[in-house]
Amino acid sequence: AAAEERKALVARERAAVTLQRYARGQLVRFAIAKRRAQALAQVEAAAREKRAREEKEAAARAERKEAARLRREREEERKRKEAEARAQAEAAAAEAHAERLGLVARLEGARLFWARGDPDLALGALASLARDLRSRQAQRSGGGGGG
Repeated sequence: AAAEERKALVARERAAVTLQRYARGQLVRFAIAKRRAQALAQVEAAAREKRAREEKEAAARAERKEAARLRREREEERKRKEAEARAQAEAAAAEAHAERLGLVARLEGARLFWARGDPDLALGALASLARDLRSRQAQRSGGGGGG
């Protein structure tokens, strides 16, 4: 009876040790799995952060690019308007110059008629010139009678 009790005790101790080993093994495996899961979570979090940062930077780049494009367009528009205004001013100046040259040429014609001894033609040319000048003056001052 004592031998059987001892056998049973040894068997129980062996079972307890085996159970302890098994439990310890499970704990170790659980700890490893936990560490792996934590590491994976960290990697995923880092990847998410990196992706978010890159998207933010890309958005900022796109915004800067758009702002630069708008600035360029405004600058081009300003230059175009300046060039237009300059061209109009030059055209007006050229027209005024041509008008003056025409008046000078007509005066010179009247002088030549006079010098040739043809006062009637000279006076006719001067009268025509005076009429043109009066009508231009009237147009500039917004209409209204001439003589």
